[in-house]
Amino acid sequence: MPTNCTALIPITPEVTDLEPAHRDFQLSVFSQRRERALGELRMLTGVPELAASLKPDKLYRLVVPEGKVLQKGKDGFFRGVFYGPNGKISEHTKFEKVSLNLARAASAVGSQVLLVSIAMQLNRIEKAISAISEELHNDRVAEILAGAQQYEVAMQMKDGTRRDAAIQHAIQSLTEGVVKVSLELRTRIQRLPDPSNTFWDNWGGSKASRAASQLRVAEDAFKAAVHGVSVLSECYAALEEPQAGTAAIRRCLADISSCGVKAAAEKARLVEVRDRGHLPETPWIRFNEARKALTRTIRETPVDTNIVERGSVAIDFAPRELLEEQ
Repeated sequence: MPTNCTALIPITPEVTDLEPAHRDFQLSVFSQRRERALGELRMLTGVPELAASLKPDKLYRLVVPEGKVLQKGKDGFFRGVFYGPNGKISEHTKFEKVSLNLARAASAVGSQVLLVSIAMQLNRIEKAISAISEELHNDRVAEILAGAQQYEVAMQMKDGTRRDAAIQHAIQSLTEGVVKVSLELRTRIQRLPDPSNTFWDNWGGSKASRAASQLRVAEDAFKAAVHGVSVLSECYAALEEPQAGTAAIRRCLADISSCGVKAAAEKARLVEVRDRGHLPETPWIRFNEARKALTRTIRETPVDTNIVERGSVAIDFAPRELLEEQ
């Protein structure tokens, strides 16, 4: 990860693809963290006065830079910038540096936005897996379902300490469930028929039919694993452990991919196509593409407080939000 980076705090995160209750919970957590960052900025000399001079019906972006990007002035301060809606510089202000408290707030918000976006992309992949097997392997899948339920119970808790403890229990159940289902998924994929077809392959029944039956079971395990990582990502988004969260999600995504997702996409092509809009191989291909993109995003998103403190923080805001007291 580059040492010169900017952590962006938006007005609101994109949460449209979360379940309604999950969406409301993440928005509530985001609002609390963003308010902490705004509180830090209100205490900086000159910011409320500048904010009062801006147009109240417009949105602006304040950049609190690091010294290597914008040089320190003779007065010993770094120059900060207000960007207007047209992208041009609107006003200037001065800062000593990015404070540790502001860096912590920015890294917490940044990791939440990142992990929620991962959860939403995995939700989309999960919805693309339409074939669900009736065959039960509940001892593995149940741990993921139990972890998801624990997270939903934790969302209702008002006490922050108890809520975080409950989310940690959910993380344990989800992690164990994802590991077990991933091991099963590896075996299921290995057992899928080879996509090549010869004259002898259809003796004793259609090879495509056998592939379809086995693929349904593999899809069930795949869906459970993707769902588990999606909820796990939301859990870490709710905790202020950005480095642990991103490391855990990256590891889980790599574990699922290593089960043979690419091979499963090839083998799925043996199955009869019933709907041109939902090819059997589509969810497997989408997962591999999404994992690569998400891994790249994780690598490029500043979540380490030390890196954010050395870099810069950008926050989108309405002028009234930076006035000292409203």
